[in-house]
Amino acid sequence: MWEITTVKAGHRRVRYRLSLISPAGDRVAGYDNYHPKGDHRHFRGVEEPYNYKDPETLIHDFFKDVELVLSGKDDS
Repeated sequence: MWEITTVKAGHRRVRYRLSLISPAGDRVAGYDNYHPKGDHRHFRGVEEPYNYKDPETLIHDFFKDVELVLSGKDDS
């Protein structure tokens, strides 16, 4: 997670990319706000929009997904 000093209209000052990579090299959990997709979540091969609120919530949500992956549980 890092702060951007020059911001284009409609973009936020925070960029982030958090990923959990399997030993085989697959991303099994992740959050990023890559342009042009915007805020989104990757979880076990599924990509979906993510409602970014603040850095603390983002980190909490990411580590919750990491725990789910490592425990082998479903995300429901």
